[in-house]
Amino acid sequence: MKFDDGLEFYFEHESYMHADINGETVEQYTDQALLASDIRSIVDVMARLKAFEKGLFLPRTTAMSKQKKVRTLEQDCLCLLKVDFGMIKEVYPCHEFNPLLRVFMKYFVGVDLKSDLYKVELLRPDELSLLHDLTETVKQEIRGVEFQKVLKGFSRPANKNYKSLIEYNEALFVRYARMLVIRVDFTYRSQYCVPRGDTAITHAEAKRHRKALLKYLRSPKSPGVVGYAWKLEYGLDKSYHYHFLLYLNGADHREDIVIAKLLGDYWVETVTEGKGIYYNCNKNKAAFEKKGILGVGMISHHQTGLRAGLNLVAAYLTKPDYFIRMIAPDGGRCFGKGGKASPKETKRGRPRKQPEALPSE
Repeated sequence: MKFDDGLEFYFEHESYMHADINGETVEQYTDQALLASDIRSIVDVMARLKAFEKGLFLPRTTAMSKQKKVRTLEQDCLCLLKVDFGMIKEVYPCHEFNPLLRVFMKYFVGVDLKSDLYKVELLRPDELSLLHDLTETVKQEIRGVEFQKVLKGFSRPANKNYKSLIEYNEALFVRYARMLVIRVDFTYRSQYCVPRGDTAITHAEAKRHRKALLKYLRSPKSPGVVGYAWKLEYGLDKSYHYHFLLYLNGADHREDIVIAKLLGDYWVETVTEGKGIYYNCNKNKAAFEKKGILGVGMISHHQTGLRAGLNLVAAYLTKPDYFIRMIAPDGGRCFGKGGKASPKETKRGRPRKQPEALPSE
């Protein structure tokens, strides 16, 4: 599976809010994930529009309008007009949106078409003319030098965090020949999520809970975590929640699902005093293994496929900021990772295996 396709599978899996409650996994579809998908689609279509030299929404009598690439992009643009932008602003109230999305909203929000079917072949001449003018105006703006500077500035933190997490993974594998990698989502029970008035967990509380969890992970009482990365997110369904990626020395630990449950129980019972819930992502390894993109569990340094899967997990943690970037109320961080791995002690032993060859597409 290609990298982008694998990443999209991770995003699609996020369409469901998972939680382990009383030993059972509860699954619930969320509007937040649907809107996040809409936002990614808009950014993708706008990027394609920027690179598309031909005109769109020309009179149906022209030869250009009959070309497949033209028709496909026209239909994709048209479908985006059905997105609920009011709900996007409501679900993501403390976020900054990709500049491509902002330009789309600037020109296309409020465009009212007579046809409820939103099919290109049903558009009236005046609607074709309107959409043609809008797409040409949009292309001119997003191709401008100033806009490109703004876009690069917005994308830079997400790209920087992704690169730093990949380098962190590499450094840990230099130190440890085999690692047990665990993913756990830490969140809160519905009665403590917005909109719940005074009972909702605040950003300050979520931040305090994260610090308490990290203090435990660094302590001798923890299961022996040698590295970690975390991402804070916020949405109407889940309120504040954390995605955690945890690394343990594979020479000393094996039971990833058991360890993840131990950490989740600590979050629920000790850190949040019963307000929290969690999802043990390692319980669902089979779905990702079937797709060939598994990136958690036991991973040896030479297992190229599993390490590629781990890179996908790193992208899943950091790449959403390319589309929607959360701004913490206190200006604090929304992403973090452990410090540099300590150098490996010099010991004689068996040489490391050579990296495995990836299967051809």
